[in-house]
Amino acid sequence: MIGGGDSSIFYWAWWWVPRAVERGVNPLVTNDIMYPVGVDLSATVTAPAVSLLSWPVRAMFGPEAQVNAVQLSAVFLAAVSAYFLLQRLWDDRAVAMIVGAAFAFTPYRFVHLGEHLNLVHTAVVPLSVTALLRLVERPSWARAGALGGAIGGAFLIEPQLAVISAVGVGVLALAQPPGSRPPGPKLVAVLGTALLVSLPVLVPLALAVLGGESSDPAGASDIVHFSSSIFSWLIPPASHPVFGELADVDLLSSYPEGLAYPGLVLIGLALAGGRLMSSSDRRGWIALAAVGVVLSFGPYLLIGTKYIELPLPYMLVRELPFMDTMRVPGRFALLGVLAICVLAAGSLASLTQRHPKGRELILLVCASILAIELWPGGLPGRPGGAPEPYSAIAEHAGAGAVLEIPLQWSTGAEVIGMESGDRNAAIFMAWATVHGKPYVGGSVSRYPDARIEQLYAIDVFRQVLAMQDVEPFEDRPTFDEQDLADLGIGYVVYHRDAPEPAVLDHMRSLDMPVLADDGTIIVWEVPED
Repeated sequence: MIGGGDSSIFYWAWWWVPRAVERGVNPLVTNDIMYPVGVDLSATVTAPAVSLLSWPVRAMFGPEAQVNAVQLSAVFLAAVSAYFLLQRLWDDRAVAMIVGAAFAFTPYRFVHLGEHLNLVHTAVVPLSVTALLRLVERPSWARAGALGGAIGGAFLIEPQLAVISAVGVGVLALAQPPGSRPPGPKLVAVLGTALLVSLPVLVPLALAVLGGESSDPAGASDIVHFSSSIFSWLIPPASHPVFGELADVDLLSSYPEGLAYPGLVLIGLALAGGRLMSSSDRRGWIALAAVGVVLSFGPYLLIGTKYIELPLPYMLVRELPFMDTMRVPGRFALLGVLAICVLAAGSLASLTQRHPKGRELILLVCASILAIELWPGGLPGRPGGAPEPYSAIAEHAGAGAVLEIPLQWSTGAEVIGMESGDRNAAIFMAWATVHGKPYVGGSVSRYPDARIEQLYAIDVFRQVLAMQDVEPFEDRPTFDEQDLADLGIGYVVYHRDAPEPAVLDHMRSLDMPVLADDGTIIVWEVPED
C-alpha cells in the first residue's frame, strides 16, 4: 500500500538509516542521494520513530511487509486511541467503537495513505488529548510526564503531528474552568518532558533550519492550495465510489491536501449536541472544532479551487517561530474532525439513552450510513522490488553512482527535470535500495536553493537537463565516458517508457558497454580509469 512519489522518501530512508548506523556514519548526512552534493536529512520528514519500531519487520520479512505493517497499524491505532478517548468521555462502548472507527476512516488518512507514511499516524492526537484529560482529572507528576511524552513522541514520528497535538491540547486546557486547569508546575513538567523526548529530532531539525538546510518558506499565496475549502468539509472526496462525482463540480471541488469531510452523519450529530448534551459536556470541544476548521482554511478563504484574498487567522500562526515552514494548513482539519467525532459520540450516546428501546436500531443505522459515507474507494499500491536491471547493478563490483535518465530532483518546493515526459521519478529512490549505490537524482521534502545551485554547476548535469528540454538550460552535450568517470558515475540507466530521445542518442554515441537491458530499461557501465 504505497504510491510512486513522496512515499519513496520513506522507503529509501528506512533502508538508509539502519545501513548508516551499521557502517558507523552519520545517518542524517549523506550523498547517496542528490549525488555528489548530498543532503542533510534533518530537515526531511523520515518518521524516525516509525522506522526504528518497524525495522524488525523489514529485517525479517522485507520492505513491503514493513510498509504494509506501518499502514495497517496506523489505522488500527487511530481507531483504538479514539475509542479510549470516547469511552472515557461518554462511557458507551458501542458508540466509542462506531465513532472511533469513523475517526480512523475519515478522508484525511486516505489523502496521505499512498505517499506520506509520516502523516497517517493520527492516533497521536486523541492519545495526547486523553493524556490531558487524565492530568485534569488528577494532576500528578506521572500524568504530566505522560502528556509530555505523548507530544514529544509525536514529534519523533512527525513534527507537524506534534504541533497539531499541542494546539489541540492547548485549546482544551484553556477551555477548562479556572479551578480545573493543570497547575503551573505540572505544565512546566509537560513542556520539559516533551522537549526531552523530542530532542533527537528537535535539535538536528532546528540546526538544519537555522543553518539554511531547508527550502525557503512558501508564501501565503503558495500554500492556499494546500488548504481546506468550505465545501471540503461538506462534500465527499472525488475518490468516493458513490458520491465522488459531486466533487467534479468546480464550486464543490477541493484540492487533495485540503480534504476534511468527516461525514454528514457526524456533522449532524455534532450540531445536535446543543440539544442533546449539557454545556459542561460540550466544554472545549466546540472551541476545538472551531479552531481546527478555521486553521484548516489556511491564509485565505478558499471556495472550490478559487480563493479570495481575505486574510484568515492562519496568517497569525505563520508569524510564530518555524511555523512558516508548515506548508499545508489543511492538516489542521484533523483537530476539527476529532472534535466533531467527540461531539457526535456524545450526541449519539445521549440519543440512545433517551430511546433505550431503539438503541440497537439507532446504532445500526448510524454505523451503516457512516460506512457508506466514509468508504475510501480504491487504495494505492505498487509492486515490490525493482526491475531486473537494478539487480545487475547490485551484483556488479563497481562502486560508482547511478545516473538515471530522466534526471530529476524534487526539493519539496519544485520538481526539476520533469518537463519532458511528465514523470515523477521519485520511485528511482526506492529502486536505489536494490542496487545500493549512490543515486544522482532524489526526492526530499525540504532542500535548500544553495545545494541545488551546486548541482546546477556540474556540467554533465546541465547538459542532461538541456537535452531533457528543462529551462533555462541550453548547454550542448559534450560529456564523454571520462567526464562521467571523473564525476564518480559508474552506471547510466535509461528508461524507454519515459523517453528522452536526445539523451538516448548521446549515450549511444559514447559506445559504452551495456550491463543490462530488459527491453524497457537499459544500463550502460561507465568504464573505470
